[in-house]
Amino acid sequence: MAKRVRLRTFFNSVDESLHLLDEAEPTQPLSIQFELRAPGALDEGRLRAAVVAACALHPMARARQVPWKASQARYEWEITEGLDLDPVRVVAAGDDEAVHTARAELQSRCVSLAESPPFRVCLVHHPAGDFVMLNMNHSASDGVGTLRLMRSIVRAYAGDPDPIPAVDPLAVRDLDVELAPATLEDRLRGWRGMIDSWSKAASPPARLSPDGGGDLTGFGFHHLTLSTERTASLDPKRYAAATVNDLLLAALARAVESWNADHGAPCQRVGLMMPVNVRPRDRWYEVVGNFAGDVTISTTMKERADRAALLTAIAEQTRQAKDDGTASAVLALLGGRASVPIGVKQALTALLTPSTERYANSAVLSNVGRVDEPMSFGDDGEASELWFSPPVRAPMGIALGAASYGGRLHLAFRYGHASLSAAAVERFAGSYLEALDELG
Repeated sequence: MAKRVRLRTFFNSVDESLHLLDEAEPTQPLSIQFELRAPGALDEGRLRAAVVAACALHPMARARQVPWKASQARYEWEITEGLDLDPVRVVAAGDDEAVHTARAELQSRCVSLAESPPFRVCLVHHPAGDFVMLNMNHSASDGVGTLRLMRSIVRAYAGDPDPIPAVDPLAVRDLDVELAPATLEDRLRGWRGMIDSWSKAASPPARLSPDGGGDLTGFGFHHLTLSTERTASLDPKRYAAATVNDLLLAALARAVESWNADHGAPCQRVGLMMPVNVRPRDRWYEVVGNFAGDVTISTTMKERADRAALLTAIAEQTRQAKDDGTASAVLALLGGRASVPIGVKQALTALLTPSTERYANSAVLSNVGRVDEPMSFGDDGEASELWFSPPVRAPMGIALGAASYGGRLHLAFRYGHASLSAAAVERFAGSYLEALDELG
């Protein structure tokens, strides 16, 4: 049992919002998937030691939730000196289907916050190369933070140096301080962007039509890789001052529309949830924790009918979200609940869930960007695949995680078994690639 220590930090506004949602609906856990594929076999003992070493560098990787009372205003984390339990499980998979099963079981699990660490790791032995799968409870970290933790695990496994930035990783979690606008003009610009985003999302979005789902709970996954040639050929600027991320959003909007058309379902406004990393540029990929605000990217039928109009509409919204402080304004709004008792927040979350679900987005896209540093396991070789996906929960139909690694774009489609079958998601992924080919 790890020694109890008194190092504590409050849940920041993102931690709290995610945890309230998890408490309200624990059967659809908000888990972050991060996964690497090794070229061969990995050593179990060496991996366990690497996980422990990585956690020693990142306080939030050793966090557990402090017992709370409904009258308290805020949840708290306690940072343990060591780990309360061994988070690593080992599975032998003789074929790809066994790998899919291990992945689904891991990511469909709600990782308890009562003991540290707030994540679980599954080492899956496979004849063609092992997998290191990580499920991070989203209340503890976002996708970029989970990538940072995985990078530390790999560096520790390889015996490589793992420098960390010269900042207090717990102090910078105070988003009210870190994201405070420098001027009144900056504050007003962020609020204008948020109000503009909400005005575009005034009507309920399209719902991805169910296909083949059942009574099963949990998540399934479908992975696709674009070749180095196809990845290099993506050119969003043919139509607008857009980015590759804008292109991925545009393809997802069109894929939702195409899917619904094939199922005879309506599709007016498509709303896509997009997390925005609010870390400073000098530590863009640093510090384990939640430093992202979710914004909605909306498109109309008219915009989706024209490639240039679609990419222009999306590029304008993503630029506003990133450059004008829209995401920061959203986080500031969440921070305004700091003095409300936990019991009241829980009751309001349960009470408001039916109305908020009406406006929940059609799908999610989260892009951790280009991972330039090779994920090397030292003498056991360099990872050949890197997979990431954000959580998804009803009524949203699908979540798409994107990561560029080794010159190739890795796309992970996550779906709920209750609404879609594996065969249906494979078809949806095909529609997505067709839309990507048409646009970029």
